[in-house]
Amino acid sequence: AAWSSACKRTTVSLTMLLAAVLSVLLVAVAANGDGYRSGPFGPARELAARVDKLESGVSSAKSKAPEFIKRAKAVESRVSRLEDDGCGTGREFQCGGYERRCLSDLLVCDGKNDCMDGQDEDADLCRSRVPAGAIFEGTLARRRQGGCGADIRTVRMTIVWSQRLSWFQSRQKVKAAITLTSGEGTEVGAVVRGYYNYRLKTVILLPMEDHPARLGFSCSFDGVQDDRCMASVRSADLEPCISFGMKKIN
Repeated sequence: AAWSSACKRTTVSLTMLLAAVLSVLLVAVAANGDGYRSGPFGPARELAARVDKLESGVSSAKSKAPEFIKRAKAVESRVSRLEDDGCGTGREFQCGGYERRCLSDLLVCDGKNDCMDGQDEDADLCRSRVPAGAIFEGTLARRRQGGCGADIRTVRMTIVWSQRLSWFQSRQKVKAAITLTSGEGTEVGAVVRGYYNYRLKTVILLPMEDHPARLGFSCSFDGVQDDRCMASVRSADLEPCISFGMKKIN
């Protein structure tokens, strides 16, 4: 009987204790909505929430990292174009690393390593950026005084043919259809020949024979964004007179 009475008292005590704990939790919920920041489990839940937020931030940063890296490389490429590489002539390529040797750009991407580290045959450098079928369009970015004597507002360049000769690999021969549109909507077009220079990462087209000003055309890539290039229209004196920001549309 004594044992039974003790068990009953213990059961009553546990019941009262559980009721007290439940009351505390209910008060916490009433005071804090869901009891997230207080109560026995508040700190653990808050820590879990912070971890979730941190993981979300890391995931977001990872998704944006490639674009940030791409932009940084594009800026680095533009700066390197402005800096003197020590070769001076503009038609030479400087081997990197410990070998500061200047090569003719005719030896760049010719299928043979002329730099000790093979930098002149780097796969990314020697990759074609103007394959047949590529279409680029651009709008006026800058005009010099006189503007080539033409009111050109937009340019469209379609690569209709492209070939890299086995015996002259340092240049990629191209044929492109160029369409110039004036501010009044008048279009002038021509199919012209040219080549892609791997060292300069630039496609250079011969002057348009049918245009009164015999305008030439070139478009330079930054080596990072293959879908964009900066185009220059040149007059007969070879001076750039109009610039366009071009973007690949296909």
